[in-house]
Amino acid sequence: MSRLEYKYLVPVEQLSQLRDALSPFVETDAYTPEMAKEYTVHSLYFDTLSLDYYYQKLAGIQHRLKIRARGYNTETKDSIVFLEIKRKDDIYVSKNRACIFYKHIRDIFVSSDKKQYVRNGDGTPHAIDNARKFFYHMYRYSLRPTILIHYGREAFFQKFNKSFRITLDKNIRSTPFPGLEDLYSEGRTEPSLLGFFVLEVKFNRDVEFLPKWLTSILDNFNLKKTSVSKYTISLDTHGIPIQSDKHSILAFSHGYHFKSRN
Repeated sequence: MSRLEYKYLVPVEQLSQLRDALSPFVETDAYTPEMAKEYTVHSLYFDTLSLDYYYQKLAGIQHRLKIRARGYNTETKDSIVFLEIKRKDDIYVSKNRACIFYKHIRDIFVSSDKKQYVRNGDGTPHAIDNARKFFYHMYRYSLRPTILIHYGREAFFQKFNKSFRITLDKNIRSTPFPGLEDLYSEGRTEPSLLGFFVLEVKFNRDVEFLPKWLTSILDNFNLKKTSVSKYTISLDTHGIPIQSDKHSILAFSHGYHFKSRN
């Protein structure tokens, strides 16, 4: 199902006040670990050698997509990873995703039989078909790991309306040119958005207006809807678009390297 996503840049010093203002109207996402206020998101983005997805975003192309692998919190022997296609069609956003065990990420990328690694269920309807679409883009456009982004996420639903979601994405940091098996690694990260966090409001396309309680909070904090892309911001942080072609191609060409597991 397609939805809308409104994004706002908020100074970090307003975090506590904003959280307090939201609290009477929202409840914490059930996926948040017990005794914790947030969970960690790890997103590995893929792009072409010429960074087509990056430049499509900068150009404001209305129909575009992002290809990524996403995991959560810390790595375990049964960690789950989602292979995702996130589509932007005009103002609407939709997502196709397939679920695999992280320990199989090496195998599914090199195997001719993707189906054996895809997990049905896990909140991923049509998972096998989605995996085929994911790898169609991977192979058709020779995509390579471009940037690995980590951040802490506080996630909430509006009380009595689970289709209306609010997230606070904080401490955004990134690593350029990662390997496929670096998803949970933060050894070479750099901050990507100092002094701010991202407030996202996500809701189904049949909702005509933001609730009055939320518009009032946005007005009180003087927050204006803006275009915020963690992907492009993180690439800019590392100067990837302006690096020499030789350096970029060399880094991309090693994008599928696998590290041995001890």
